[in-house]
Amino acid sequence: MPDSLATSAIGMTIQREKLNQASMNIALMDTPVKAGTVSPTQTISFERLLSDITTGDVSSTMNVREYVDQYVDAETTGTRQVYEPHNALADENGMVEYPDVDHLREMITVVNAKRLYEANIKTFNATKSMMTEALSIGK
Repeated sequence: MPDSLATSAIGMTIQREKLNQASMNIALMDTPVKAGTVSPTQTISFERLLSDITTGDVSSTMNVREYVDQYVDAETTGTRQVYEPHNALADENGMVEYPDVDHLREMITVVNAKRLYEANIKTFNATKSMMTEALSIGK
């Protein structure tokens, strides 16, 4: 696959993964966690990704799924306490712990991932059209 198509494919996969992770973080936002535990959320480490791109460690022959999986990091967030004395998971003070997920940040991630995914689709399709046109000129 030419580099520009591979780059777009990797970009689409990364944005899809960001969308999935943000959706999962939002879905788990109101799920109680056991007292004293940490809540895992997932992000993609763009610092490592940019470092590999600038040093030339990006291989267009690598499976896109494997490529993205290298950059998925689990980060732990704290918990927030809500007073729910009738909840089975409530402590002796009636407090239940929930993951401390920033809903606004996750929604911004969803919107940005959607827009960047669309931009990668347009780039992919433009490259594909130019390659098709170049092949038809050569006939």
